[in-house]
Amino acid sequence: NKQTMNIIQMQDLGYVGVDILENLEEIKDSLSEIKKADFKKKSTFFLKQIGKRHSYPLVGVYAQKFRATRFALIGDAAVGMHPVTAHGFNLGLRGQDILSLAVIKASQNGNDIGSDSVLKEFENKQIHLSRLMYFGTNGVVSLFTNDDAIAKKVRKLVLKFADRFPPVKSLITKHLTESRKSNLIPF
Repeated sequence: NKQTMNIIQMQDLGYVGVDILENLEEIKDSLSEIKKADFKKKSTFFLKQIGKRHSYPLVGVYAQKFRATRFALIGDAAVGMHPVTAHGFNLGLRGQDILSLAVIKASQNGNDIGSDSVLKEFENKQIHLSRLMYFGTNGVVSLFTNDDAIAKKVRKLVLKFADRFPPVKSLITKHLTESRKSNLIPF
């Protein structure tokens, strides 16, 4: 019994399901059910659980270092964020981009791509990019998941402030969507 990762993409629904299946027969059965399904009609196909259900706590992780000797930390291993804003995925992609650009630059200049100077350049940019996003997101999550009377008042004030000062709202939106870099936010 080899464990196999089964990734099923149902294009008409825009859904990707991932499950660990115990054997190949279960995979074959699942795929044949999917092939028979008519995705244009609702409720013609039901996903069934195969294997054990797993839960993962929603905890944030921020690495103390993003590099070691010939090693770079990216993605959720470097910065694991609460999924409320979906910025963790974007930070993972940005980390890959920063690292790949540093590696390409080193390679083009004939330098060792795993050198400490290359990885330090990556780490500095990644920390600069992720620190405010991580701690800001955690602050927002804490504020909006706290039912304390003071927290509720602070929430109202924050929302009113953001609504009444369009430049602040625009600045944050532009940064988060990367539609235009701002001189006011240094990353």
